[in-house]
Amino acid sequence: MFLLSSISYYFDTVAVPCTRCSAFGGCWLSTCYYTNHWIKTQPISVDALPYRNATGDSNEANGDGSPDNYALIVACVCGTIGGMMAACFSEPAVIRRAAGGKSFINVGLALSFLLLVASIVCLSIQMIANKDQWVYNAFCGVEGSKCSEPYQHITGSLASHWANDQYYSFYGRLVYFVYSITIVLAFFELIAFIARKA
Repeated sequence: MFLLSSISYYFDTVAVPCTRCSAFGGCWLSTCYYTNHWIKTQPISVDALPYRNATGDSNEANGDGSPDNYALIVACVCGTIGGMMAACFSEPAVIRRAAGGKSFINVGLALSFLLLVASIVCLSIQMIANKDQWVYNAFCGVEGSKCSEPYQHITGSLASHWANDQYYSFYGRLVYFVYSITIVLAFFELIAFIARKA
């Protein structure tokens, strides 16, 4: 559920040198000020890819109508449901009073384990694996940001790129945290399942 969080960043007033001209034809060097503003994004629902203008020969709008980070959605749904099922099926009261007995609990633990594995696989493929890919940064290209282009080409993992980005660093570390916790939970789930089968 942590993956549903949003990222907000406050951009201060920026003063940049600029040239001002009067209506009478005189120009002079001056300072232009841009107002303060908040930018907010939610990585789980961003739809900005594919970057259609990457080759410079397309005027088509970016995005394809589907969220770019599908692995976050899978991890949020499957990881949460799998974790809750693990907690429910390993509860001592459920183990003692299960209507279907041992097989009911085993099926529940196996299904929970499979949901956690689905979450791990999707995060591994999209977020953790090194790939040659375009990524979107909602904070770049905004007045006052330290980067000018919102679309960036990377050759590493998306989670690592986010963890090292000044705007997405908290969220990138959060992806690693969720990934690690899901692996640990799946491992203990597998041990519990094997112990119950024995």
